[in-house]
Amino acid sequence: MDKSEIFKLAREIIKSYHRVSWMARLLRVLMFLFGIVLVYYDGTKLNIPLLSGLGLVISAGSLIDIPRFRFWILDIIYRKWGLTGAEIAEMEWTARNKDRLGFKWESRLSQILEIRMLAEKEKYAARERARNLVFLQKEEISCMFPVFHLLCKLNAGGRKEQEAFLTARYTKDVIPFVFEKDYSEVQVEDFYQHWCGQGLQERRKQMEILFKLTILEDGIRNNEWKLLMKIMDRLKFNKYYIDYFKKRYAPLRTEFDEYQRSSSSSANYSASYLKPYYAVLGLQEGASDDEIKRAYHELAMQHHPDRPHNADRVKECEAMMARVNEAYEKVMG
Repeated sequence: MDKSEIFKLAREIIKSYHRVSWMARLLRVLMFLFGIVLVYYDGTKLNIPLLSGLGLVISAGSLIDIPRFRFWILDIIYRKWGLTGAEIAEMEWTARNKDRLGFKWESRLSQILEIRMLAEKEKYAARERARNLVFLQKEEISCMFPVFHLLCKLNAGGRKEQEAFLTARYTKDVIPFVFEKDYSEVQVEDFYQHWCGQGLQERRKQMEILFKLTILEDGIRNNEWKLLMKIMDRLKFNKYYIDYFKKRYAPLRTEFDEYQRSSSSSANYSASYLKPYYAVLGLQEGASDDEIKRAYHELAMQHHPDRPHNADRVKECEAMMARVNEAYEKVMG
């Protein structure tokens, strides 16, 4: 809630206060008139003992302000907005002394509300941190930290993007475990042992997280790629899944050391046949291998569905990457 909304809430509470004040005044007037009526009727018509005395008491009572009664009504009103007893007492004091204080009651109430909301926000954050720590201590989460640490260490310059990904995926409390702790080889082995005992789909999900962690502004570097291949091997993925991950994430690599143009590839196709595929890559016919790879990588960085900036257009990016992959394979053979 910003300052303008807090000020608006303050004005709403003040309107409630004024309504109660006028209702209290009206009630006192009615009590005074009722007391006068009782005295009049007792003296002229009814002649009931003590009725005149009761009328005089009611009339006199209506002339006396009863702070506790008004405070009780205000207490009900303020608690509707969640103010504490101390804040209600301060508002009462401020209301009684607003002319002498020399500042608007709305401003002071706005300050009280703002301080209270900040305190509530801090309490909520503390509860969230406690829940997050319990969550992060689960074995399937905590055993990931050593591998996260290894991958992030390979690209220290990408820490900002790495932190953003991990915070979005888990919580910001994961950051110290990944970046500020060192892990032994035994702890890395614990990761392999834990996930080797899990189902294939669970291993695949964790592998996708590791690949996404390496997708930064410049893509997946060679040392990161090699570590990811090693992890897949240790987690006992079959050839089908290894090929799946290679095909899906290879376009995001910053270096291509495997895919070379075959001698009988695009030479078997006419220039008119390959022209639309070059157009998809944004190239002219006869582009060199390096130009083709560079264009392929740039398009993948722009349209890959696992890139964070494409989260709201996944289907569109899937279709676009299918076209880009097809064009690259046709041109490179």
